[in-house]
Amino acid sequence: MLAPDATRRRRAALAAAALAVALGASACSAGDEATPAPYAPPTAEASVPVLQPGLPGEPARTVAPEDAAPPTDGDRYAAADVEFVQGMVTHHRQAVEMSGLAPGRAGDPGVAALAERIRLGQAPEVDVMVAWLERRGADVPPERSWLSGRGEVTGGGEDASADHHGGGAGGGAGMASAAEVRALAAAEGDAFDALFVELMVRHHRGALAMVDEHAAGGVDLQVREMADEMTAVQTAEIAHLEGLRPA
Repeated sequence: MLAPDATRRRRAALAAAALAVALGASACSAGDEATPAPYAPPTAEASVPVLQPGLPGEPARTVAPEDAAPPTDGDRYAAADVEFVQGMVTHHRQAVEMSGLAPGRAGDPGVAALAERIRLGQAPEVDVMVAWLERRGADVPPERSWLSGRGEVTGGGEDASADHHGGGAGGGAGMASAAEVRALAAAEGDAFDALFVELMVRHHRGALAMVDEHAAGGVDLQVREMADEMTAVQTAEIAHLEGLRPA
């Protein structure tokens, strides 16, 4: 058995030897490894995929950096957006006026109820679209009525030629002529129901055509969301109107 002093000396020697081995191994390892390359930022030629968010209801997609669209900040819009909103203001106003003729004239309660739903749905949308135009300094279509209180036509004459979204004879975008609105105001019961369904189905289909036209050049996110909502609502209303069409 070793004396206490001898034991301590032996432990110290073993510790020193272990330290020497560890230092030697570390030095050898460091010499074998390559020196890390300094950080270099990505170059302009590097192609890093970008996740492009989709529109509401659409999935995101991966695109090349040069194909990524800038984010919509609420101020980015095109002439197609302005034209669509201006046209739809007039289009909605006619639908509101036509629907307002149903009380006291419609024979089918279902026609009366749907007309009221159309009126209550589209009137607030007119306010939203007018506000959108005003915020951008764009012209707001003047208010017009295809019928006055006594049935006279205002805003361009009895059968004034319509522009693309107008309301004269053969008006664009499915709109009724002044004469057709007068005929609707003069009808009652089944006659009113049949003419209202005919005119409103055509009117709604014209709105859907306007939405399709806008999709080719519109870029404003709010306008595209409004257009999508109009498509959903008016497509459903067309089906409802067809179900109310007299046999």
